[in-house]
Amino acid sequence: QIESIDEFIKHYDASKLAAPLSTQFLFREDELKELDTLFQQNNVIVLTGPAGTGKTRLALQYAETYSQSTGAQILCIHDNALPLYEDLYLYMEMPGHYMLVVDDANQLSGLQHVVQYATKQVDGYTVKILITVRDYAVSKVKSEIHGIASYNTFALTLLSDEQIQQL
Repeated sequence: QIESIDEFIKHYDASKLAAPLSTQFLFREDELKELDTLFQQNNVIVLTGPAGTGKTRLALQYAETYSQSTGAQILCIHDNALPLYEDLYLYMEMPGHYMLVVDDANQLSGLQHVVQYATKQVDGYTVKILITVRDYAVSKVKSEIHGIASYNTFALTLLSDEQIQQL
């Protein structure tokens, strides 16, 4: 349920139903800057948009860029229908700088527990959480984390026809 970014990409790309993540990152440089600005305001960002807009790809690219500049450890979280609390405790046992990428958060059981655990104010811990969710399920995710942590929402739009042709 909790993987390094390389393990996450490997498992994600093994699915023949999803667009591969191990591709060149293009056209979303402005969105990277906007995410950086939003993370200066809050430690939790909800990245939303229609299916196929590249939410997961953008989230992983941001996490890698953030990790390179801060030394943060990236942990990718996806649902296996198992409780996450103990796994999260083991992975974040040592104080440090962490970036959690929670993909398809509406499918994750216990999202509120992840956000609550990861955002508690403990000396020696800095945690940023980047949550991806499709636009039709964003209200469910927001209601789960509302009151637990302050957050910003970033709505990702489709690439232009020209950009898609270039891809």
